[in-house]
This record gives sequence, structure tokens and C-alpha cells, in this order.
Amino acid sequence: MSRHVKPDGAFGNLGRLMNQAAEKARQDEQLQPMLARLKVRPNDAAILRSVSIFLLDHGRYAEADRHVRQWVTGHPNDGFAYLATARLLIGVERAGDALRFAVRAYELLPRELEPLLVMARLYDRLERPLDAEQAYLRAISTFPDDPEPRLSLAKLLLSHGEYAGARKQLEAAFELAEGSPEAHLLMAQVLNAAQESEQAEWHLERSVSLDRDNSVSLTMLGYRRQSRGDFSGARELFERAVSLDPAQAMAYYGIAQGRRLTEEDRPLVDRLQLLVQDSRLPLSDQMTLRYGLGKAFEDLRDYEAAMAQFDLANQLAFRVNLGGRPFRASQYRELVTRTIENYSREAMARAAKGGHPSRLPVFVVGMMRSGTTLVEQILSSHPEIGGAGERDFWLDNVDTTLDAAKLAELTPRYLEELGGACPGRSRVIDKMPQNFQVLGAMHAAFPEATIIHVRRQPVDNALSIYTTPYQQSPEYAHVRGSIVEAYRQYGRLTDHWREAIPNILEIAYEDLILTPEATVRKMVAACGLDWDDACLYHEANVRAVNTPSMWQVRQPLYSSSVARWRRFKPWLGELADGV
Repeated sequence: MSRHVKPDGAFGNLGRLMNQAAEKARQDEQLQPMLARLKVRPNDAAILRSVSIFLLDHGRYAEADRHVRQWVTGHPNDGFAYLATARLLIGVERAGDALRFAVRAYELLPRELEPLLVMARLYDRLERPLDAEQAYLRAISTFPDDPEPRLSLAKLLLSHGEYAGARKQLEAAFELAEGSPEAHLLMAQVLNAAQESEQAEWHLERSVSLDRDNSVSLTMLGYRRQSRGDFSGARELFERAVSLDPAQAMAYYGIAQGRRLTEEDRPLVDRLQLLVQDSRLPLSDQMTLRYGLGKAFEDLRDYEAAMAQFDLANQLAFRVNLGGRPFRASQYRELVTRTIENYSREAMARAAKGGHPSRLPVFVVGMMRSGTTLVEQILSSHPEIGGAGERDFWLDNVDTTLDAAKLAELTPRYLEELGGACPGRSRVIDKMPQNFQVLGAMHAAFPEATIIHVRRQPVDNALSIYTTPYQQSPEYAHVRGSIVEAYRQYGRLTDHWREAIPNILEIAYEDLILTPEATVRKMVAACGLDWDDACLYHEANVRAVNTPSMWQVRQPLYSSSVARWRRFKPWLGELADGV
């Protein structure tokens, strides 16, 4: 731990306690007249309501408990008393009990919106998304002119990856409240997931213009700036966000990942260490801060401290992102086995005879964190090559069965999607790394397309998977043994593709870093294009990058990511032994 933490922590805690005491004194001053009236009229519903709501609004649940109980006991037909009880139980982490009171509040207050919204949010918290959706739909039907239930339903759908449904609700909400900063923020998230980056940024700008003190909008806009390479502009937004919300974890992570930290950044690191110790932080924020601290300590060359933070981050990510569900390794092995059996060299050769002759697609594949983003950034610097980012098309539409008729239906749809992403280019890159799982189908569909497989030193690759935060985590990403097993199956399958597909160009990430021009020339030639010197200056490429490598690919090539694993060798364990 940094030598600066103890004194800074002591003064920081003292200042925080003093601020809390002053705030409580201000609240007590407002509360005293209400308590005085309640002493005179102890069973008055209006006064009980005022006291209870005041205490609940300020998170003073222990004090609220007595007054809320008195209210609901003395007024058993008052729906607002049941609603207050539900709020109290939510505040003390008793969601299951809270739901019963929220349902009763709705029965007593069928023409009030809040009971339905509380019910829906509780269903969501209790992992009953269908019930939550139904409650929101009932609220929309009952209160068609209120945008709030539509926004809440959009948020629910967005959290479950149902982007089309979320978009539909948001479009309806805009008709009711175009000036809602939350609606623009949510729409930006939907558009970002659909890779409609420019429209997403417009909605973020609009959200910030409507509410300049929204730290979430500022943070998201900061990430959009980073994706376009504007790291100084992004930092300004992140710093503004944390000035408004000192616990804005994503903004802190944006600051940490936006450049290489130095000893001058020790105060930032100390601040993160203090913040992450706050048990009131949501687990997702604790996770984000741990990843940020891991990156910070690595920059400061304290590799033992860095790995300790990455370990804690992955433990949290396993719970937050994967719900504690273990990697289904045996199913994954079976999937790879079936793929190898069904996509033999002979079967693919037969299917490829009916494939599309287009050379528009350039498929860049590899294990995640192998360098596919860097390859796309370099190649898309060529004036004839566009970068379409990571497309889910093939993973969503094909499986372990080789179906030539289905592929014939898919190819025109895919060409339309790819061409629309980068109009006017003769080659367009689809760099979804996990497409190595369905590469046989892609080759059968487009036998003339360029395929580039990016390999990376296995331990470096595994370590990078482990130390990277994800918006949507692969189910093997946060447990060392699971990463090892997934990497082994990746090796099995790519060994098969190497034998079964004749036109794969395989490049090593290390060659790309250490002998860049020779390696890039091979890739450009494989695309069937003439050489262009712009490919040697990928850091000048202004296209948006939305992967965790957004900072690295904006830099000139550097070798510190080669043999990175050696710096962490004492703490790697099975990451080093297994792969």
C-alpha cells in the first residue's frame, strides 16, 4: 500500500465524519417541528407520513422504522403506509418482504403510479424479469401519458440485452418527454450497443446539455470521446463527473485507462484506495475501481499489488457479471468436438462451391485479447478498407451444423449489413474475435474472403483476459482455470481450421509489434490490395474504437505488452502452468 494512504485516509475520514455530522444537524433542524406536532397528535396519518417520508428520503432507516410501523398499524387501509413500508424494507435489503407490502399498496392505490413502479423494480431485483416487465406494461397501460414507466421498462430491457424492445419504449417516451436527459442517456446506450456511434454521441451530448450535473451522462460521453481518440477531452469530462459525484467509479476508471499513470498520479491512486474501502459502494462499482487500481499499480510497476487488485476485481466480476455461475467447460468441449466433426475439410469444400464470390468481408479472428483490435485499426488505415467492429451476425445465426441452404440465405443479408457499415470501401473488416468458433461456416459462405487469425503468446493472452474488465463477460473470463480450459479448446479448434481451411493467414501479435511493416504488408497482400503507407501510421486513424484496447491502439506500436507475463510470473499460478 502507498506510504501516503494512512495520513490522507485519517484526514479524509475526519472530514467525511464532520460533513456527515453537519448534514445530520441540518436534517434534525427540519425534523424537529414535525416530531413536535407528532407528539401532540401521535396517530395523525398526515404527520406520520411526513416524518416517515422525510427519514426514508434521507436514508435514516433505523429511525424511520418506528414511525412507519406506527403508521401502517394505525392506518391499515392507507396504501401510502404500505408503500412507505416497502421503501423501508428495500432500504434494509429485505426485497422479498418489501414486495408483499408493495403489492398491497397497489391493491389499495390502483390509480397511483408509484406502487406499480416499486413492484416492478422489486421483481427485477428478485430476478423475476418477466413479472417486472408485466408490471411496467400495466403501468404504461394505466398511465399512457407518463414517460416514467416507459423509461423504466427500457432500462430493464436494456439490462437484459433486449435492445430492440428498449428502443421502441424510448421512442415512445420521446414523444411524451423529448427533453428528458435520462431518455437520451438510455437511447445512447441502445445505439452504442447497435454500433450506431455517431447517433449515440448526439444523444449523450443532448443529455448533458439538458442536465449538466448528471455524472453518468458525463462519464458516458467521456468514453465516447476516448473511443474517437480525444483522451484530453475525455479526461475533462471524467474529472467533471467525479467532482459532481466523488463515488463515480466508471469515471475514475476512465481516467486510469486513458493514459499511462506515473508517480505524479499517486494522489489519484490513494483516492481510489480510500473509495474502494467504502462498503456502501455497489459491488459493480467496487469491481470497476479494483480494475482501475490494478491498471494503476501496473503502470507504477508494483506488480504484486496490481495482481492483488486484479484478483479482487475478478472475484467481484464473477459475482456481478456472471451471477456466480461456473463455466460450463464440458459443454464447451462438446461444442468444439461437434464443430470439428461437422466441419471437415471435405464438407466445407462441398459447401463452398455454392458460396458467394464476394471479397468484401475481411474476417479477423483470434482468442479475445489477442490483438484483433490493433489489426483492425492498422488495416482500416488503408483507404480501401473499412472497419465494422465486432459483429454478432455469425455467432447469432449459425451453429455446429453445416447448412449450405441456410448460408445461402444469410450471405446477402450479411453483405448488406457489412456494406452499410462502411459504404464505398472494397474491403470491410469484421473483427469479432469469437468468430473463430464459427469460422467454418463463414468460409463456406464466402470462400474468397480474407481470413486473418491473430495468435498471441498464450500466457500473455490468458493474463490479458484476466486483467481486462468487460461490459458483457465471457463465462470463462474471471476464473483462472476456466480461462485455461477455454484457451485449450480455442487451440483445438483453430488447429482444425488451420488444416481444413486453405486460405487462412496466421500472424503472431509479437511479429506485428516487433516487425510491423513486414507483417502488415502480408495482411494487405492477403486482402488483395496494393500497399499504402497509411497502414504504418495507425495511431492517426480517426475511426471510433469501442473495445477495451481503445487507448492502446491510438499509440505508436510499443513492445511493453510483449512478454508482459514475465512481470507477473510469481503470481500467475495456473494461468502460466495451464496454457
